Amino acid sequence: MADINYKLLGLRIRKRRKQLHLTQIELAERTELSVSYISYIETGKKSPGLSCLLSIAQALNTTIDNLLTGTLSPSSHNKQCADALFAGCSPEERAVLLKYLPEFLEDVSKFLQNYAHEASP
Repeated sequence: MADINYKLLGLRIRKRRKQLHLTQIELAERTELSVSYISYIETGKKSPGLSCLLSIAQALNTTIDNLLTGTLSPSSHNKQCADALFAGCSPEERAVLLKYLPEFLEDVSKFLQNYAHEASP
């Protein structure tokens, strides 16, 4: 089993936090951790336990595997894409999108297949 590189883990947490335009204070509030502890984790000076890491991952809308390895599993990646697609949607809007999205994607797929067929020599 590989050892965890806590410096890289901290850098990934900081990078994700900044992608979401969160301050350390906001992340601390979301995770119920202290700002100084968040700072220590981001600099690799402290190593978070599993429950702490899970709380950070949830607050950053990512997964523990992404924070530890820098990669997302296919299902995690799909979830992040779906979350981004539905960001800002009300529950009613989300329901409408979920209802019609498969049909729309099927139409797009057919269009792309026809386009590729017509474009080939």
